[in-house]
Amino acid sequence: MAETKNTARLEKEIEELRAALNMKQIQEAEKISAIRANEEYMKQPVTIKLFKDNGKYRDDVYVAVNDRSYLIKRGVEVTVPRFIEQALKNSLSQDEYVASLVEKLQSDFEKSNR
Repeated sequence: MAETKNTARLEKEIEELRAALNMKQIQEAEKISAIRANEEYMKQPVTIKLFKDNGKYRDDVYVAVNDRSYLIKRGVEVTVPRFIEQALKNSLSQDEYVASLVEKLQSDFEKSNR
């Protein structure tokens, strides 16, 4: 009788483990699907136009992401993959952050020297 209980308990544990494994496999498949969808989204072509003037913003912009690189002409509409547009946006965001940080540090320095 004890052997039957042990067998039943082990069979129940096996079923629980199978269910857990199945759930894990489903979750992994969903993650892979989401990653692939994001990769396809980031590869979609988008049209951008970079600001151009006769001063600091007159040269072409070099952008490299992993093994892909682009030289983007300023003042002209160009089509690039979305991940390149995103890299440019991230770069601009970082430039703005650094500028505000430098401004704050200068202000703090001026206040401390008065």
